[in-house]
Amino acid sequence: MQEIQFYLVDAFSDKNFGGNAAAVCPLSEWLADDVLLKMAQQHNQSETAFFVRTDEGYELRWFTTLAEINLCGHATLAAAHVIFEYLDHPSATILFSTRFVGELRVTRNGDWLTLDFPAWSTSPVQNPPADLLTGLGLEAAVEVREGRDYLVVLADRQQVEAVRPDMARLRTLGKMICVSAPDEEYDFVSRFFCPGEGGAGRSGHRLRP
Repeated sequence: MQEIQFYLVDAFSDKNFGGNAAAVCPLSEWLADDVLLKMAQQHNQSETAFFVRTDEGYELRWFTTLAEINLCGHATLAAAHVIFEYLDHPSATILFSTRFVGELRVTRNGDWLTLDFPAWSTSPVQNPPADLLTGLGLEAAVEVREGRDYLVVLADRQQVEAVRPDMARLRTLGKMICVSAPDEEYDFVSRFFCPGEGGAGRSGHRLRP
């Protein structure tokens, strides 16, 4: 029986069982896709990150319990933590090569890790699909924008917290949905819905300079 070491990392937290957990599996070479998916299902986290070392850096992939996905922020952070802390990475920067979004860079400065991710542009939607607002249990939104995913802006944090998604209806849209609002207490207020994918994080949760 093949033995593969894995790590369970609580990203965005310095406490056990805090933050956003991800499983991380360093591999010596890539395994078949169905094997990676079964491993992710056995770990039963929202995402599992797999990576293989190369001459230039690391190849990185992410799986939910349902499928491979094209990008995951907290699992990338978790993978970088494992490489920096346990695999004797020689420099302060890690270069990840990915299948769907090109190169990702993670830089360490003391105890802080900075992720440099691609940005997708969005444009305003004047007439949102009926299933979008209905699927979120909303009658209206301050703004709706569309790019790779949908961004639905509400008036305040309380409205974001009150959203009760109909995942079956949202699945018909074929996109993921980020619901956000301004807030005086927090820098970010958002919820992210991934019908049919199972993920919790993603590129909807990033700070743009």
